[in-house]
Parts: sequence; C-alpha cells; structure tokens
Amino acid sequence: MARFLARRLLFAIVLIAITSSSALLLARLAPGDLTAQLGPFASSVEVENTRARFNLDRGPIAQWWLWVGRALRFDFGVSFLYNRPVAPLVARAAANTALLGILSLATATLVGLSLGIFTGARSGVLPTLVRGASLVCVSLPPLITSLVFVFLAARTGWLPAGGMVSATSSDPRWSAWMLDVMWHLPLPVIALSLPMAATFERLQRISVEPPATCPTSASGPVAKRVSTSAFQLKGNGWYV
Repeated sequence: MARFLARRLLFAIVLIAITSSSALLLARLAPGDLTAQLGPFASSVEVENTRARFNLDRGPIAQWWLWVGRALRFDFGVSFLYNRPVAPLVARAAANTALLGILSLATATLVGLSLGIFTGARSGVLPTLVRGASLVCVSLPPLITSLVFVFLAARTGWLPAGGMVSATSSDPRWSAWMLDVMWHLPLPVIALSLPMAATFERLQRISVEPPATCPTSASGPVAKRVSTSAFQLKGNGWYV
C-alpha cells in the first residue's frame, strides 16, 4: 500500500511539472502576452509596469522556478482579470464544484437505483419508456445536454441560466443567500446527474432483471424462486 501511494504521489508530481511546463511553453510561444488586454491605448509605462508586476520580463526558467516556489507556499499570485489573489478564487470555485458534485452524485444515486429496481422488476410501457430515456441520456454527450438545459432556461426563464447566486442580489442575510443558491442549483445538478443516473439505472436493472429463458434448457418463461432447501444461513451472528 505504501509503495502504491508513493508511486501515485511521484506520478502526480511529474504530472504537475509537465503540465506547468507545457502551459508556460505554450504561453511563451503564443504571440503577445496578457498586456494586450490593456487595450490599444495603454501607454508604454503601463505595459512595462504590468509586465514587471506579473514577472513577464523574466526568462521562462526563472518564471517557472518562481511559480514553483510560490505554489509550494500556496501563493498563486494575483488574477489579472479580477485584480484579486488567485487562492481565494480557486477556493471558492472548488467549494462550488464540491457542492455540485455531492448533490449531483446523491441525486443520480437515488434516482438511478430507484429506476433500475423499477425497470428490472417490472415490464410494460412505462418501464420501456424509462429504459429508452436512460439510453438517450447515456448516449448524449454531457456538453450537449448542458447546452440544451441552458437554452431552455434562457428561453423560458424558469431557472437561472448560470451562476451560483444572482448578480443583483443585495440582501446580506444568510437565509436569503441560501435561498438564492438553492434557486440556482437545480439546473446544473440535473445536467450533471442525468448521465450518472442513467448509468446507475442500467447497472441496477441488469443486476435485478430476471432471465427470459432457462440457462440450462433454454425454455421459458422463467421466474425467480427461493426454495426452502436452497435458502441457507451461514456464519455467526443474528439474522432478522
């Protein structure tokens, strides 16, 4: 176990080094730099100050070592776009991602397993429709599904099309903030949980779906049955 964790840690370190080096190399090969976002009317003094502020006047090796030294201290510099430290922005985005991931996984597990039990134990029109919808959700790329939901939200106005909170919200109360977040969560949670729920439904249905014919004699139909002689309790402990 220790050797496995050591190998994974070494692989993560090498991956971070390659990724950061590749990003720096691509940024150096691209024409211009971020000072181009200052606009065509920026003075040369403003451009030089910006380049010095973001260490763009240094060589690529010096830039890389400076980034590594700061990253080890969890200092990721200042965002050029927001003019704020990057670390709080990353922490906020990570918290939003964790919230969406947990809610989406919980929703997909609850809906997918429930539908899988339903479609595996029953037959008819409704289970067939559920199976068809599950196949569609598994087949469609998540990006296409998300774009469809964003389009519907923008056209109907039933749910917000983006963001975690409203840009015009000015109520400082915690309860108002929570209600605003809950109003923005359904759309991304549904978009993220649909493919997972469809996958869980198919896996659960396969595990509970009865066979159509007997595996031995190929005759049918067959039904599940637990006989008295075949039902045995083994091991120690209490059975309820």
